[in-house]
Amino acid sequence: MLKVIAVLPEFDKITAVEVNLERAQRSYQAYKRFFRHLPNMRHLRVLRLFGCPFHFDFRYIWRLMLRGFDMLPQITELSIDNLLRNTEYEDLLEFCEAVPVGLQSLTLCRMRFFDETHIQRIAERCTKLDTFYGSGLWNLSSNGVEQALLHLCNLRQISLCDAGPVPSSAYHLLSDSKATPHIQAVILGGNTFEPKIARIAAGLDAVFRRLPQFRTSGEACRWRGYEYHMWRDRRAYDELLAASSHADCPGCGRDMGLIEGSTL
Repeated sequence: MLKVIAVLPEFDKITAVEVNLERAQRSYQAYKRFFRHLPNMRHLRVLRLFGCPFHFDFRYIWRLMLRGFDMLPQITELSIDNLLRNTEYEDLLEFCEAVPVGLQSLTLCRMRFFDETHIQRIAERCTKLDTFYGSGLWNLSSNGVEQALLHLCNLRQISLCDAGPVPSSAYHLLSDSKATPHIQAVILGGNTFEPKIARIAAGLDAVFRRLPQFRTSGEACRWRGYEYHMWRDRRAYDELLAASSHADCPGCGRDMGLIEGSTL
């Protein structure tokens, strides 16, 4: 499969690619070739990358990846899961300044040093972004959650789980149609040091009035396991769920190049 990854950019008509960048014997050369020629994929619209975290030996591949992102402004959906788990703060700033400018949907999972500054950089670069799914952004503070709502001003769907605590001000923003005019679907929860349900009940009630469709997901015995799912538009909610999944490619006619890189 590594040989397939290496030559994948030669198929420049592909519109969607999902690649598992696992550490495998001889993987470095295959990944290097893939990212070096990634800019050739001029029809690419959806790119989903996941696998083992990048390490020091992959520094050159990191540079090629950022170059590829910057040269593919037509990409509308980008998903990065676990690859940047240990990527340092300054390098994440570079990442945020290189993501495709035409992004409409962005999924970021398991990034140790991602915070509100990175949110602001993405907002400045990706003005068309309408779906943001964040999970495992452990350094994102309560202020960062609020900043995401304020700076990503065109959002229709947002999910923040396993990140910083959601402050009451965030619930007020979500309930205010003037502050967040486009919001159609929201998932919040599983966030560290989350206040007890009773302390946010008033804020949630206001959000429920705006987003009347509701369900919870998680373990009833512990608050940190809860997620609140709220929406007023079923399609928007389904799109938000799809942003968290590597199993499908919404909006691209199911033209999916599914490549597993964990075996030779």
